Amino acid sequence: MMIRPEKHYFRSLTDGNIAFKCTFNDKGYKDVCSNEIYEYNKKAGRIWCNDENSKCRDFVGKELSASEYPCYESALFVHWLFGGGVRRGEKTYGNPVRIVNAHQNKLAILTTRNPGDTEKDRHIFGFLHIKNIANLKDPTGSRKEVSSSHFVVGEPEKSLQFNSKVKLPFWKYYRNYNSPDNLRWGTGLFRYLTDKSVSAILIDLKKEYENIEDNKSLDIINNQLSRYQKKTFY
Repeated sequence: MMIRPEKHYFRSLTDGNIAFKCTFNDKGYKDVCSNEIYEYNKKAGRIWCNDENSKCRDFVGKELSASEYPCYESALFVHWLFGGGVRRGEKTYGNPVRIVNAHQNKLAILTTRNPGDTEKDRHIFGFLHIKNIANLKDPTGSRKEVSSSHFVVGEPEKSLQFNSKVKLPFWKYYRNYNSPDNLRWGTGLFRYLTDKSVSAILIDLKKEYENIEDNKSLDIINNQLSRYQKKTFY
């Protein structure tokens, strides 16, 4: 089922779910990238990989503490949180982008593109059950005068990093309102999703995991799906 934007776009701003655009990480989103992928991400124009304030390579071989790591992706499944990013304008550089419409107990859908993929190949590789939205000290060193960023904080026991065999196509479940046939993310690290979109993701995810011997993950999926299926969709 492809989710068209016409009937659900405005609800998506209040339903409380969010999708993040994540840079590909070949260490399972639990460590800094290999040198090969780091160089690939730089050549591919990934903004933070190319930022002069990034200290990515200084963290090779080091433990990523909760107070210090080089990028959101490197510790995503270590500390189970992801930030909204910062503004890049000359006068606003470093100011946090606020995550206004994500809500507690909803889901943050995690998306990426593998090396060589085009935007149409963007896939979902996990989700965070939102414990809360918080202003936290930014651990990436991306700030100049602003010391905190806006983060989605996940609840690990209810969140899931997908099995590597599972890659749900993001654009099956989301369309840009102004240009639904244009599979382009554009700027910014996040988009808001309707409950209907998240329910469709969970339904397909359950089908994938029914072919994988992973009862713990399937329990997480079923518990999430039961919450969303209790809702009435219009």
